Amino acid sequence: MGACFSKPEPNRHFAQLARSHPPDFTSQPGNSKHRRSARPAQPAYELLVDDNPPAYADYSSIISLKAINIDANAFGCHGIKSSYDVLNQRHFDIWIDSSHNLAEVTQQAMLLQAYNILGLAQAKKSNTTFYFTSLPNKNGPELTKINQGKLKALSHLWKSQNWPDAGQLISQNETLYGLGLDTWVANDDNFIDGDSDGDKHVKLLNYVRQMMIPFWYGWHAKDLTMSKLELLYHTAFKASEKQPKSLNSVRITYERSIDRYHRNFVNLKHDSSKEVSPTTIMLLVASPLQPSEVKAIENSLDKGEKLLEDVKRSPAASGSPFKISTLLFTGYLSYDVIQGFKGIDDYSQRDDICSLLKLDESRFLKSFMSPTALFKFYNSHISDVDQMKLRSDDVYSNHALIGSSDNRIVALSVEQHKEILGIKEIPRRVIEDSDDENDTVNPPQQHRLDGVEVQPARDTMKNHPYDGAGL
Repeated sequence: MGACFSKPEPNRHFAQLARSHPPDFTSQPGNSKHRRSARPAQPAYELLVDDNPPAYADYSSIISLKAINIDANAFGCHGIKSSYDVLNQRHFDIWIDSSHNLAEVTQQAMLLQAYNILGLAQAKKSNTTFYFTSLPNKNGPELTKINQGKLKALSHLWKSQNWPDAGQLISQNETLYGLGLDTWVANDDNFIDGDSDGDKHVKLLNYVRQMMIPFWYGWHAKDLTMSKLELLYHTAFKASEKQPKSLNSVRITYERSIDRYHRNFVNLKHDSSKEVSPTTIMLLVASPLQPSEVKAIENSLDKGEKLLEDVKRSPAASGSPFKISTLLFTGYLSYDVIQGFKGIDDYSQRDDICSLLKLDESRFLKSFMSPTALFKFYNSHISDVDQMKLRSDDVYSNHALIGSSDNRIVALSVEQHKEILGIKEIPRRVIEDSDDENDTVNPPQQHRLDGVEVQPARDTMKNHPYDGAGL
């Protein structure tokens, strides 16, 4: 497959400047398997979006993130020439954990990683969609009026605070009644003897969350800006607060992703000539999974093994057309919880669709990820890449995002990502496509990247008004 390599780059001075402030890594996870990983201190950082590049050009984070992404773009291994070439070769779905239980340091880490993915996706015009575990896009173009009504009714029920209120909502809402929820509530098989009203309510919430899956759409990268992504994340966080009893969003996200993979196999079973669209699902996760949830996810993976046996002769079933690449922030997770995620990653050796990369969010905010770790995160659908072993220190870069004279982490703008990737907008003459036959040739023009708005950088961790899109 060939050795790993990095192409020489003319902008190496970024790396030299970034190394002038070496990171101080003092937080180490505990060694006892019964001890929680070292809890990262709440950072005194400001996380900003650099939509106005000259304003923060000399900040350590800008210099360092440029150097890291330049090196990652130049890094090649196992026949792959660049970490980021894959963004034009596969579909990407980005799921962001938006539980209200996440600490501020974890929220900052989630957003910083999401900003970097969005910047790269928009620069390369990748087919990338962003989702939140507690906030569907109720105005998504894929939703019909009927399904939009179903989603809103289910969202309203999901916010119910107790069993009697939920029952009253079902009896008074024609949409919920039509979805058969009155029958589900009346079915004793859905409960066990001794269930309190509180137990029944939690089970109902889990069922409602499952019912919402077919209507749960996200936001395409081309329709986002850095500022809108930030606002959506805070809105999703606020939405999660409205239902503290529902804690299974990560499990449902895994199961939804695996079921999507299974549907590809079902299609191949009926017609082996069909093609499977190459898809990578990136999960940015920091919420724990319970042992029963880990087992449920493993059971879902078992179904894939059986389906794979049925379609193993299809060319489309070979290779890794589908991958779930999990970036797990471990700073607030216990050893046993982390092992549960690792068990999912290691569970299926024959049909290995899961990949796991672990990060401590405090160290991540100090130095981001190494080019090698970024390469693995984006290209884990390749078996040899997935099998690459990284020591815990190898996951982080050698650059400091925080300098001695500032406490701000400024994310790169889309324009800066385009510069890093060597992408230039070239004026071209185009034919204006229309429904009639009188197409006209337009003069050369400079096109703006879809979805990019030029706005001043602002603090993303302060309170913002919500647009009412929450559940």
